[in-house]
Amino acid sequence: MIAFLRGCAAVSLATMALVPARAAFASPRPPSIPPGAHYRPLCPSPDEHGRRCYGQVLVDANERPISDTTSPPGGWTPTELETAYGLPAKGGDGKIIATYIGSHYTNAEKDVATYRSKFGLAPCTSASGCFTQVNATGGTDFTGIKDDGCDGFIGEESLDVAMLQAGCPDCKILLIEGNDDASAMATAKKLGAISVSMSWGTGASLSDCDNIYTPPAGLSLFAASGDSGYTASPGEPAECTNVIAVGWTQLATDSTARGYADTLPTNWGSAGGCSDLVPKGAWQTDPSCKTRMVSDVSANGDNVAVYCTSPAGSANWRVTGGSSASSPFVSGMFAMLGVSSLPSFGPSWLYAHPQKFWDVTSGGPVSNCPKGSPSYYCEAVPGYDGPTGVGAPYGPLTLTTEGDAGAGDGGGSDGGKDGSGGSSGGSSGGSSGSGSGSSGSGGSSGSGGAGSGSSSGASKDGGSAGGPDASTTGNGDTSPGPSQSGCGCRVVGDTGDDAMSRWGVLCALLAIVGAAGSRRRRLLWSRSPDRAKDHLAV
Repeated sequence: MIAFLRGCAAVSLATMALVPARAAFASPRPPSIPPGAHYRPLCPSPDEHGRRCYGQVLVDANERPISDTTSPPGGWTPTELETAYGLPAKGGDGKIIATYIGSHYTNAEKDVATYRSKFGLAPCTSASGCFTQVNATGGTDFTGIKDDGCDGFIGEESLDVAMLQAGCPDCKILLIEGNDDASAMATAKKLGAISVSMSWGTGASLSDCDNIYTPPAGLSLFAASGDSGYTASPGEPAECTNVIAVGWTQLATDSTARGYADTLPTNWGSAGGCSDLVPKGAWQTDPSCKTRMVSDVSANGDNVAVYCTSPAGSANWRVTGGSSASSPFVSGMFAMLGVSSLPSFGPSWLYAHPQKFWDVTSGGPVSNCPKGSPSYYCEAVPGYDGPTGVGAPYGPLTLTTEGDAGAGDGGGSDGGKDGSGGSSGGSSGGSSGSGSGSSGSGGSSGSGGAGSGSSSGASKDGGSAGGPDASTTGNGDTSPGPSQSGCGCRVVGDTGDDAMSRWGVLCALLAIVGAAGSRRRRLLWSRSPDRAKDHLAV
């Protein structure tokens, strides 16, 4: 089944173009982004608990947020993000995904309704059980938890909730508010959440990492890495070993089969680094950092549309970004793709299955890079790197099947030594779209699964599709293998021609049916032809 999904990826993406365009809203064209637009932090100062939110808001040359009362003044829509990351039309199936923050979003449910209505998503209300808003202990008394308005932590909270929905439109949303971190994690588990995303940070504590941010089985934790470039003190919760730290990329359209490319921003952006405090998990094997390396995974954190209103100051529609966008989005995507429901899912699963991610190989360096540091500390490179981790989730690669149990949970087709999963070096770089992947490490037999160390070469840097490359197996042998456009994988056990001839027709039919279903389910926010979809220059 894994080979089938990988083989389908290129055909499915190309076939989507055959499906008629989605209906557009009849609303007026949103205002254009003015010259001099740039991001500024939503929370330039920490709150009374020492937390700083990582959201960024788009402002004009006079530092005023760019907003509109009726339509987004820019930004990627949920539908566009769904297409860019190859998400299925369904997959959440009522799974509960949560976000936790120390503020009270008074108008949360009302703003969720506006957001979903604008983008053609089904209603999600407290009456239906789809939307739940509680304090850290699970109650509904929000006394002492303030609403500081859309230009503060509430603006952050609106971004978190919007991106959870963008990543998993048919998930249930749990909003936990307060300043008791341990109770909040317990409440998330008690109320049935499979994941919690946090888009803020504070100084790391080994005690907190061990006692608060080491989640129980069945609950995964995601945290924004920050937006200030390289640092040896990324801060908790992202710095904690058992939290999935999410960096961010800039998304743009390109001419590959995927149609989109993720790149690392240069001279600012995705934070992270080699921790000066927190120990490394056994699953991290990068060569130069002997402690915890941040980040683990990444996705777009640039130019997303958000709706926020507040009694303390309304901003309405606006454009936001940062790792505060990518963390909840990745949390939602993993739920949508069935990953976070896997037994024993956690950070180790990412490193056991690098072939399931779209490797980000271009961009950077980020700001504050230490002189003489390894390139992977501050730049996007083939394979693992600090700012973007193992890469970005991408539906045709990341979508789980019965054989994807993951690290230590009964093995599966990617089982490795001690059940940790096989390692893959299937990444390649270059705008030419060619080149073979680095050698994957051979895995011993895992618990219930045979080891695998295959890797492949493919175009993943926004270039054109490469021709047949030599793919390197875990034992160091090379064999001819096809490079599938924009896909860091090859069809294991088949040559490219055999695989495509065997499954090409079925893939095409499935792609047409799936894409048509997605387009029926959602409406596309109107865009004029001259309005750029790519990221903003910042």
